[in-house]
Amino acid sequence: MYVTLLTDVKGLGKKTERIRVSDAYARNVIIPRRLGLVGKQSSSRITNKASSPVISPEDIQKKLSLGLHLTRESNDQGGLYEKLTEKQCLKETAHVLGVPEHQIKLQKYSPIRKIGTQSVHIKFEAKVFELVVTIQSK
Repeated sequence: MYVTLLTDVKGLGKKTERIRVSDAYARNVIIPRRLGLVGKQSSSRITNKASSPVISPEDIQKKLSLGLHLTRESNDQGGLYEKLTEKQCLKETAHVLGVPEHQIKLQKYSPIRKIGTQSVHIKFEAKVFELVVTIQSK
């Protein structure tokens, strides 16, 4: 099976290269980890991703320095009725930064269960940034 890589993969190739891998490796490793795309969809998706604006680390630091402010329903003791999961935090962070979710990774994230502030470490293009998440009661 031929796969077009979305990122540099050690031992396979560089970003945007079209490589041949076994069907099982593509289905079980490359596609689930979003390292590459298969078939006709690959060329159009890569051009769409390549046309997305490039964000410098300084711009990211400026946006993250403002923090992430969310409002959620909570009980009288300050506990949230619904915890803030990694996926929800990732979605909100991607929205703040203006980048696709697959370009960001949260490091050592534990779900937020109470009102207040918590520090979250974000990895973007091999650099780690700190984001302060503030949750307020509705």
